[in-house]
Amino acid sequence: MQFTFLVAGVLWLLLHFFFVKELSEKHRPQLPSFGAFKRVNDLTMQLSEERDKALAPNQPAPPQQAGPLPPSPGGAGGRGPFPPPSDAAGGVQRGPPSPEMFVAAEEGKPFPQIMPPPEAPPAPVVVYEGQGPERMHGIKIGVGTDGNALWSPEPKPVNQDVRKALAQGGGFNLALSNSISLNRPVSDMRDNLCAGYVEKISATARLPRTSVIFVFFNEPLSTLMRSVHSVFNRTPPELLEEIILVDDGSDIDWIKSVEKGGTGELEKYIREGLPKTRLLRLPERRGLVAARLMGIENAKAETFVILDSHIEVQPGWAEPLMHRLMGEDGRTRVVMPMIDGTDAQTFKHTKGGIGCTLGFIWKVIEHAVPEQQKDLKLRSSAIDPIPSPAMAGGLFAANTKYFLEAGGYDPLFLYWGTENLELLWQCGGSLECSPCSRVFHVFRQGGAGYSIPGNAVTINRMRTTAIWMDELGELARAVLGRPQLDIGALDDRIQMRKEQKCKNFNWFMKEIWPESYVREIADVPFLGMLRNKGQQVCLEPSSGSPGGSVRERPCPSEDYLVSSGAKEHLLANSQRYVDFHRGPAWMYFRNPGHIMPVKNDEACLQHRGSDPTHAKEKDEIYMEWCQQNQQIWEWRPVVPSEGPLTDDANYQEGLLGYKRWHNVQPSQDMCLAVLAEGEMNTRGSSRVAMKKCNAADPSQVWQWERFARDADLGLKLLAGGKQVAPLEMLGGGGQILSGPGAGGPAGSGGGIKPASAGEQIDVFRQRGKPPVS
Repeated sequence: MQFTFLVAGVLWLLLHFFFVKELSEKHRPQLPSFGAFKRVNDLTMQLSEERDKALAPNQPAPPQQAGPLPPSPGGAGGRGPFPPPSDAAGGVQRGPPSPEMFVAAEEGKPFPQIMPPPEAPPAPVVVYEGQGPERMHGIKIGVGTDGNALWSPEPKPVNQDVRKALAQGGGFNLALSNSISLNRPVSDMRDNLCAGYVEKISATARLPRTSVIFVFFNEPLSTLMRSVHSVFNRTPPELLEEIILVDDGSDIDWIKSVEKGGTGELEKYIREGLPKTRLLRLPERRGLVAARLMGIENAKAETFVILDSHIEVQPGWAEPLMHRLMGEDGRTRVVMPMIDGTDAQTFKHTKGGIGCTLGFIWKVIEHAVPEQQKDLKLRSSAIDPIPSPAMAGGLFAANTKYFLEAGGYDPLFLYWGTENLELLWQCGGSLECSPCSRVFHVFRQGGAGYSIPGNAVTINRMRTTAIWMDELGELARAVLGRPQLDIGALDDRIQMRKEQKCKNFNWFMKEIWPESYVREIADVPFLGMLRNKGQQVCLEPSSGSPGGSVRERPCPSEDYLVSSGAKEHLLANSQRYVDFHRGPAWMYFRNPGHIMPVKNDEACLQHRGSDPTHAKEKDEIYMEWCQQNQQIWEWRPVVPSEGPLTDDANYQEGLLGYKRWHNVQPSQDMCLAVLAEGEMNTRGSSRVAMKKCNAADPSQVWQWERFARDADLGLKLLAGGKQVAPLEMLGGGGQILSGPGAGGPAGSGGGIKPASAGEQIDVFRQRGKPPVS
C-alpha cells in the first residue's frame, strides 16, 4: 500500500517538473494543450480514487480540508493534487486542474487574472438518472413516486378567440401554455462565441453555487413549473444549490395547501417531483419586494438568482452569471441576463425583448438606452459584460451576503414597481449584463395577472426620488405630478445611505450615465405652461402620447405666467400651482433640445412636414416617440417688450426654432407659431404650425415658465406622518450635492441669456458626442 502511494507521488512530481520546465523555457503562450493537462489531472484523480478504495471501509479517509484549500505546487490558491472527498451517493467529487496552469489563448493572460479561486471547495457532483445536456438533473423532474408525471399537457386548443384567451389567461394564452410540455426544448439565441466561453469557465473556474428564487402570486401551474423545469434541465447540478419558491399569498386552489382549503397540488409536486426545492409562504399578499426579500434572506447558497415565474432559461445561462460573481471583485456586482421574448399568444420563442443597457425616464420607469461610448471602448468582444445604469428588475444574480449587507430592497416598498431602480452604483456596487446568459420571458399582452393598490407604485417611485436622486428628484416628482401622498418614513434608508458613504446622484449621472440628456438640474431650464404671446393661447397635447396631435387652447384663468412677484406668488399658491401643472405643462431638455409633455417624457414635439429633414411653412405639429439626435428645438430668448427680463421672473420669452437632426442646419429657419384665427395648418388639425423665424412676430413668441424648485414653492414631502425636505435630510440643505450646476439659484433658467428682439441666440449645447436619452 505504501509502495503504491510512493509511486503515485513520484509520478506526479516528475510530470509537474516537466511542465514547470516547459513554462520557463517556452513561456505561457506555448503551453501544452488543455487536453494534456486534463489527462494529467485524470491520472491524478484515478490514483486518488484507488487510494480511497484501499482505505475504505476499514480505515478512515483523511479529513477534508475546511475553508480555503492550501496552495498547490502549481501556484498559490490552486486546487492541486489533493484527494477529492466522496459525496453522499458514493460518487467522487471531481475538479478541474489548477487554473493557474492554463493560459487563455485569446488574450495570452493566465486565467487567475480573470477567475480568482473561491474560498470554499466545490460541491460534490451527483449523477442523476437520464442526465444529459437538456436534462442536467435527469429525467425524474416532475415525476411522482408512482412513476407517472405529476402533470400532463392538455390537447392543443383549436379555433381560439386569441383576444379572449389572453384576457382569461391574465395576459397569457393559458390554454395554449397548458398544451405544451414542461420540458420542451428551447432555441439558443447566444452569440457563437458563448458556447466556448461557457465550456472554458466550466472546466477551469470553480464557480459559486446559487439559490434560484421564484416569486409568484396566483401563477398558473404550466408557466410556473415550465420555469422551474427549465432551471433544473439547463443548470449544472454542481452550481444549483436549491430552488426557492415564494408564494406571495396566492388564493387559487392548486397553490393553496389542503389546510387552507386548497388541493395541495403544489406541495405534492414539490414533495414528489422536485429535488433541492423549498416552498416559502407569506401569510398574506405583501407584494414582490417583500416576497423576494423573504427568499433572499432564506437562501443557503453564496449567490442567488431572481427569476420571474414565467420564463425559460437557455443553454449555458447560469455559468456566465456565476463567473462574474466570483472572487472579491465579483462580490459587489449585480449581474443580469439578456432577456428574450416568449410570445404571449403563440408561446414561440423570439430573439430580443429587453436589451443589456437600461436607464430610466423621469416617470421613474426603466427604459432601454444604447450602450454608452465610454463602455464600448472597454469591450474587446461581443460577449464581454456590459455595464448598465439600471436594470429591468425581474431577472438578476448577486452575492447573497453582499446584497443584504448593502441594504437589500427598501422594506417600505409596496407590492411591485421601482425596486429595480434603487441605485446600487452610488454605494460601491456595480450593475452589468452578461450577453452569454439569456432567458426567455413571457411579456403579458391583453390582460393582467394581478392587480395592485392604485398608489403603491407611485409611493415606491416617490421614495426612490427622495432617497437616491437628490436635487434631480425634484424633476422626477414634477413629472409624477408632485402627488401629495404619505410615502412612509425615510429616516432609516437615508441613514443607511450616510453610513455606507454612498455617493450623490450628481456623481451617478456624470460618472455612470454621462450620456443621459439630463445630468443636472440646469439641463431642464423650463417646466410649465407654454403660452403664445401674440395669440394669447396655450400649447396643449391632445393626449400626451406618441402619435397624438397638438393644439392651441385658451390659457386657464389661473395664469401663473403673467404673475408679478413670482416667488411670493408661488409660495402663496403652491398647491394650486401643483394641481394646475398636472395638466398641459411642457418641459425642455436643452441638451439635446427636446420638448415633452411633463406627464410623458417618452413623447417629443415634432413637425409633420413633407420634407423628411426640414420644416415647411404651416407644417402640422404632433407628438412622436423621442429619438436620439432628432426632434431638436432651439430656445432663442428675446427681451420682452414690457421690460427687461430678471432672474426673479418665473417665465422667459423666446422663439422655438426647429432643427430636426443633430448638427444639420435647416435650409429654412422655421419656428413654432400659432396662426391667426381662421387659418389652419397643413393637416387642418389646429392653428399650431411652423413659420419663417421672426422675433418681431408675436405669434412666434412664447412665454415659458421656468422650472420652479420645491424651495420656490415651499413644498415638502409627507413621509411617515411628518413634513420633510429630502435634501436637508441628506446633507443639511443640499450640502450633499456637488459639481457644476448642482444647487444653482432657483429661477436662473440654467444660465440662458436673453437677446433683444430680432437677435437670435443658439443655446443648444454640445458636450462631445451626442447623449442618449
